[in-house]
Amino acid sequence: MGEKYYLRLLLTVVRGAQSYEHLRTVNTDVHPTLKAACISPGLLEHDGEWISTFREGSLFCSGFALRQLFPMALCHETISNPFALWEEFRDAFCDDLPHLLASGRIPVPPNAQKGQEDIQYDYGLFLLEKELQEHGKSLREFELPSSQLHWQNRDVGIPSIV
Repeated sequence: MGEKYYLRLLLTVVRGAQSYEHLRTVNTDVHPTLKAACISPGLLEHDGEWISTFREGSLFCSGFALRQLFPMALCHETISNPFALWEEFRDAFCDDLPHLLASGRIPVPPNAQKGQEDIQYDYGLFLLEKELQEHGKSLREFELPSSQLHWQNRDVGIPSIV
């Protein structure tokens, strides 16, 4: 429910709200979204449990498994800062991808620059987007970056055990 959830949460604590801007204002700071306004005063739980989950998961799980868990967590739980989780755990989410890309099992798009260091993260974002689409969601809804390369019709599927 996204913004509706954040709106309702703010309406429970902001007395006499006059506008959306008033709702997004916390201690004279106007936040760009209702979600950001909920995070600022601590109305949303900290992502500490998710950080612990992904930290532990990065020790025992493959990138494939973590890429299945992350979209599920985004769709079914309230993660306050998805971008921070992506930034912190993107190496773990994509740990299997450099090998697949280097082996040629996944053809690299022609618009990729040779030696591009972040190509595995771009492909990881593409895979996350595909997983989110199965739930009727997109990376944009969670304020996550989108893949910049054209991976469509190049994804031959990744085996579940890598």
